[in-house]
Amino acid sequence: MLATLRVEQFKGREGELYALEGAGGRLELQLVEVKHAARPLHVGATREAFVLLFRGPPERAVPQNLYNLRDPRLGLIEGIFVGPVAMAPDQRHGPGTFYEAIIQ
Repeated sequence: MLATLRVEQFKGREGELYALEGAGGRLELQLVEVKHAARPLHVGATREAFVLLFRGPPERAVPQNLYNLRDPRLGLIEGIFVGPVAMAPDQRHGPGTFYEAIIQ
């Protein structure tokens, strides 16, 4: 499924809840931003890359790794690389630990 994901499948879905699943258990994340990547991730890319930004609870952070992401509409997305990102607190997204998944 990862190879068939498109930015259009996530646009307008900010605020929806997702479940990040891995060896450490399950973590609920909220999709807070969907945007096109600034540039392709590698030479010869056949589709445009995009970024999903999620907000998780501030009291629990998980390391960057491959995870399964349970999407409320698309179902299980297996083997998605998700990592924490440093973000200054702002009014737009609220408090929390932020994670980014870049899809290409």
